[in-house]
Amino acid sequence: MAGVTLVTVPAAGGSVTELAKAPVGRRFWYPQFVSQGRAILVTTSPARADAGEIEVFDIASKTSRSSLLGRTHVSSRPGT
Repeated sequence: MAGVTLVTVPAAGGSVTELAKAPVGRRFWYPQFVSQGRAILVTTSPARADAGEIEVFDIASKTSRSSLLGRTHVSSRPGT
């Protein structure tokens, strides 16, 4: 599943909170919470999930940084 907006929804329900919009022409793929829920590991790419890069999105500062260029999918270990 891919999208142009990263959002969160409380587990108990409630309002959707928008965290970020993908740059024009790019999409977010495979978002995963990491760092005890303080960050999101996400692939950003054009229309295909296999042509992007891995980014870490910091929820508090609402900023991201490229982490693995040329990689398209990673997964985190539970509790990390």
